[in-house]
Amino acid sequence: MAIAWGAVLSGMEIMRKIAEKYQDPKFNEAYLSLQSKIMEIQEDHIRLTNENEGLKKTQDLSSKVSFKRPYIYLEGDSEPYCQKCYENEGKLVHVGQKDEWDMGQVGRICPVCEHIGHEKWRD
Repeated sequence: MAIAWGAVLSGMEIMRKIAEKYQDPKFNEAYLSLQSKIMEIQEDHIRLTNENEGLKKTQDLSSKVSFKRPYIYLEGDSEPYCQKCYENEGKLVHVGQKDEWDMGQVGRICPVCEHIGHEKWRD
């Protein structure tokens, strides 16, 4: 829902002028209370708009992500991402280069959470 902030601000300006002209304490109190509520609504509106944009991006991203054990892949990117970071934090973090450890283990280590994606355990 779009909010016509210009109309709200114009109305508030008219009320401010009336408050200045008549100096009625009850009206001034009501005006200040209304002004405070409008500021709260503006802040909520901004927060919710940003939250909505974030959710849209997450939804768009999730349609482009696939899981191929033990990593996450993003459509159009051949480099794997950390499954743990994506599932726990919603972050896409490229994992490092393939490494080989003792006894033929092959995998990649996430530079953020240090999760090891094992591609091969042993021959």
